[in-house]
Amino acid sequence: MYKVEPTLEVPLIFMTGSSFRHFLTNEDQNALFESIKRHLQPNGYFIFDTRSPLLGELAEIFDPITQVLHCTAVMETVEDGEVAHVEKSSISLRYTYPQELFWLIEGHGFELIALFGDWSKA
Repeated sequence: MYKVEPTLEVPLIFMTGSSFRHFLTNEDQNALFESIKRHLQPNGYFIFDTRSPLLGELAEIFDPITQVLHCTAVMETVEDGEVAHVEKSSISLRYTYPQELFWLIEGHGFELIALFGDWSKA
């Protein structure tokens, strides 16, 4: 018996919500681009967004070596003036330096055709 991996090629792949920042290591980012390349038709488009950090985010919770920002959100439920419940959630996000991002794009055989600084295409 042989296992055959299905191959699906599509003309467009997109990734929104700064999801790219969830790929925390070089290996993860390389694997992402390799997978995108494998499933994208020749001359297809890969559209994604990411963002640069705000200065305040880098002050205490950013590791400049790994480029990973570690965040914890705390939600308190108050009943009758007292904290009744506390819920914490954590997330880690990577900020990829612009030059590194350009290297990833070109190094995996993609051509950068547009780069915008914000949602209004500035």
